[in-house]
Amino acid sequence: QTDATKYTMVLNYLVFAPVVTAQIIVESSADVGGTFTTDNTAGVDTVTRTITAPLNGNMRFYRIRSGAPPALAITNVRISGANVMMNYQ
Repeated sequence: QTDATKYTMVLNYLVFAPVVTAQIIVESSADVGGTFTTDNTAGVDTVTRTITAPLNGNMRFYRIRSGAPPALAITNVRISGANVMMNYQ
């Protein structure tokens, strides 16, 4: 090393760390006061913040969980064909 680089090249390596994104879990129940279980039939699109689940009976209640803040909330629910579509933020 020369005098010009002797004190400027302290770090000469790179560290690659995996980025972990929080998984969004959709839960559903036939009764609002009932037991909510993971709804494995629901698909989550994190880009458009949309959840799609097949219709299941006359009435179904949904909630979402995430392992990291901020807390998420369902903002819109609509029926599209044989699916229920939900937006969240």
